[in-house]
Amino acid sequence: MKLINRSQLATIILTGIALMVTVSSVKADDYSGWRIGGGYDAVYSADLSGVGHGIRFEGGYEFNRIVGITVAQSFVDGGTAGKYDHDYINSSSVAAEFGYTWSFSGFDMKLYDSIGIAYSSTDSTSNSSFYSRAGVRFTLDNGIYIDPSIAIQNVDDPSWDGWQEEAITLSITAGYKF
Repeated sequence: MKLINRSQLATIILTGIALMVTVSSVKADDYSGWRIGGGYDAVYSADLSGVGHGIRFEGGYEFNRIVGITVAQSFVDGGTAGKYDHDYINSSSVAAEFGYTWSFSGFDMKLYDSIGIAYSSTDSTSNSSFYSRAGVRFTLDNGIYIDPSIAIQNVDDPSWDGWQEEAITLSITAGYKF
């Protein structure tokens, strides 16, 4: 059972880009700055039959209220993930982030979508693939932020006769925006 297929993912991404282009006509105040954080990852197989838990570290730069970039590293105990067990799943990713940041009294809220490349390795295989993440980042006026998000990444193992699966990662990250 797949939660989302490639054509649905492409539709979601294109819709998100269209919305961002529309929203980008709104003035993008100076919101630039670095951020750094850490948190928790839960990695599920596409059929939600397996899960691994671990930690996540990320850093990023906000160019304005619309565009940013994020670099992340996660270390997850493999648990049961899809067709077979893994001792660990380590992932590195770099992604362009598009969205919009709204200001409220005492905090900002950025609804975003990220598109990039992820490299994952386990005790039995490694691969690079397309990566997409969506989330909402709440940043307090003092710079502290919290960022719940969900990511989708294709993973494969050539030794399993071309086996391919989508990995779904639920994350919660807290950090500081300078």
